Amino acid sequence: MKRGLVSKRTITSDDPRLIEYMTYVGDNLNRSVSVSSGDSAMKIAAVYRSISILSGTIASLPLYPRRKTAKGNFEIDYSNPLYNLLTWKTSNRLNSYETLESAVIQTLMYGNAYLFPKMKKFDYSELVLLEPGSVVYDDLTDRYFITDPKNGVSGTFDSWQIIHFRNKNLDGSKVGLSTIQYAGRILNISANADEQTLANMKSGNKQKGFLTGGSLRDGMGVYKDEQVDIVAKRLETQLANGDSVMRLPGELNWLPYSISPADAQILENREFSVFDVCRFFGVHPDKVFVRQNSNYKASENSQTSFMTDTLQPLLTQMEKELTTKLIPKKNIGIKEKIEFDRVALYQLDPSGAATYYKQMFEVGGLTSDEIRVATNREPKEGGDVLFVSANVAPINSAKIYGEKREEKTIE
Repeated sequence: MKRGLVSKRTITSDDPRLIEYMTYVGDNLNRSVSVSSGDSAMKIAAVYRSISILSGTIASLPLYPRRKTAKGNFEIDYSNPLYNLLTWKTSNRLNSYETLESAVIQTLMYGNAYLFPKMKKFDYSELVLLEPGSVVYDDLTDRYFITDPKNGVSGTFDSWQIIHFRNKNLDGSKVGLSTIQYAGRILNISANADEQTLANMKSGNKQKGFLTGGSLRDGMGVYKDEQVDIVAKRLETQLANGDSVMRLPGELNWLPYSISPADAQILENREFSVFDVCRFFGVHPDKVFVRQNSNYKASENSQTSFMTDTLQPLLTQMEKELTTKLIPKKNIGIKEKIEFDRVALYQLDPSGAATYYKQMFEVGGLTSDEIRVATNREPKEGGDVLFVSANVAPINSAKIYGEKREEKTIE
C-alpha cells in the first residue's frame, strides 16, 4: 500500500483502503516503540519513578478555562462547559486526573497522545483519551485517521479537531518520538544490569572461587583432572545449597574471591544509569530517591529547576494545544484561554506557600480573604481590603529627613 493513497480527499472513514492503510502505517510509522517495550522500560525503577513524578505532578495541577474581565485580568470561567471537563470528569471512562496523567505517560512512552473532543448540542461533552496505536497522522493532508473501537471513535478528522500532545522529534513534524527511543541504549544497559543482578540473587549470591590441586600425572597421592572435576561439581552443588561446612580431600585447596570484575561493572552501571535516565526525563535524582551528598539548599534549587526547566515547557505546550483546539479562534488569548494554576506547585510546600502569600499580601497582590479562600478557609469581615507595607518611603520625603527637611521647606 502506497503512502500517497491518503492524499486523495475522497477517502471515507469506512473505506477498506483506509483500514488497510491504517494497519500498515500504524504498525510501521506512527508508533516508535511497541507496548511491550514500554512495559519493559517501566520495570526499570528510575524510569517508573521519572514517569510517575512527571505525569502525577502535571495531573495534580488545577487546569481552568479563563475569561478576560473588564479590568483586564483572566478569571476562572465557571460557566464554561469546559470547566467540569478539565477539573472533574473528562469522559465516561476517566476523570480529569486520570486523563491528564495517562496523556503525559503516552506522550513520554509512545511519543504522542491524542484527545478527541466530543460535542453535544454545540457544547463539549467529553474529552476522550484515544488508545495508543489507534491514530495515524498523515503529513500530506494534515489529517488524522482514527480507529478506536474501545472508545467508539473512528473516521477521518482535520487537525483542528484532534488535541495532539507530542514529544520531541528531529524533523519538526507533528509526530513525536518516545523518550524510550532516545534513551534506548542506556535503558538496555540498565535493564541488562538489572537482569544480571536478578540472576545473581536467584542463586543466593553464592560464593565463587578456584579449586586448586591435582595433576595430569597419575601417581600416589596425586589427583587426576577427572577426579578434581568431580570434586568441583560436588563443591558447586554444596555452595548452591547453602551448606556451611564442606570437605576437600587431600591436597585440594579452595581459593574464594569476593566479586568479579564483571559484577563490579554491573554495580557501577546500575549506579550511573540512574543518572542518565534522570537526564533524559529531566527529573532531578532527588526525585527518584538517589542518595547524594547534597544539602537542603541544593534540594530547594533542584525543585525550582524542575518547575522552570522541566515542567514549564510541558505545561506551556499542553496549554497552547488545549487553547487552540477548544477555544474559538477569534477569542484565543484575547477573551479566553486555558491555563494551569502554577501557584498550586508552591502550595505543595507549606514553607514556600507561606512565603508566597506573605509577599503577595504585603504588596497588595492578594487580600486576606483571597488567601483564606485559596487555603480552604472561610472569609472574614473586612478581609477584602488590600494592604501594602508602609516600611518604605520616597528618598526626599520628610519621613527620611525629619525636622531639618521641614524647616528647609518653610524657608
